[in-house]
Amino acid sequence: MELISIKTTYLTLFFFVMGGAVSAQDMNRVKNEVNKYENEIHEKLLNKYQDSILIKTKEIEKRPKDVILYTDRAQFKFYIWDYYGAIDDYTTALSFWPNCATLYFLRGDVKFFQKEYMNAISDFTQAIKIDPNSRPHYFSERGDSKLELEDYRGAYLDYSKAIELYSSLKLEQDYALGEIYYERGWIQVYYLENKESGCLDLSKAGELGYSLAYYDIKNKCN
Repeated sequence: MELISIKTTYLTLFFFVMGGAVSAQDMNRVKNEVNKYENEIHEKLLNKYQDSILIKTKEIEKRPKDVILYTDRAQFKFYIWDYYGAIDDYTTALSFWPNCATLYFLRGDVKFFQKEYMNAISDFTQAIKIDPNSRPHYFSERGDSKLELEDYRGAYLDYSKAIELYSSLKLEQDYALGEIYYERGWIQVYYLENKESGCLDLSKAGELGYSLAYYDIKNKCN
C-alpha cells in the first residue's frame, strides 16, 4: 500500500543521513519531494474511495447493526487518511462484536498511523488477549509501537514472539517476516548491545528480501 512505501522511504533516508550518505540539505529536498508525492497519493485515494464510502453509508442506513459494513467503511476511511472517522467506525463495530480480535487490531493500526502509540498498544494488547497464538502481526505491530516509544526491550520481545509464531504456525517466510527480523536486529545492534545476534537477524532479513538490512550490515556488522 502507498502508506507503507512512504514509511519505507523515510526509513531509508534516515539511515542514509545517519551514515553520512546524504547531507541534511539533500534530506530536506527529498522530504519535500516525498510530501509532494503524499499529496498526489491522497488526491488519488480520495477519488478512488469516496464513492465507496457513500455506498457503505447508504447501506448502513438500511442495516445499522451490520459489523461488516462498519468495518468496510472504516477501511475506506483509513485509505483516505480519515483516521478519526475510521476509529469511530471500528469502535461502533466493536460495540456489536466486543470480542473480535481483528477489530481491535485494525483500530490499533489506525491509532499507530495517528502516532497515538500508547492507545495503539492498548488495542494490540486486547487483540492478543483475545487471540494470543495465531496472528504474528498482532505482536509485530505492537512491537512497532513500543519501538516508537523507545521501549526497545519490549519491542524486542514482541518481535521475538512474532517470529516464534511464524515458525510454530509454519507460515510462509516472506518479506513481512523479513521486516520483523530487520526491526529485531536493528534494535539489538543499535540499542541492546547484542551485535552478534542482531547481525544474524539483519542477515536473515536480507535473505527474505528486506534489502534495507544490507545497509546496516555493511556499516555495523562487517
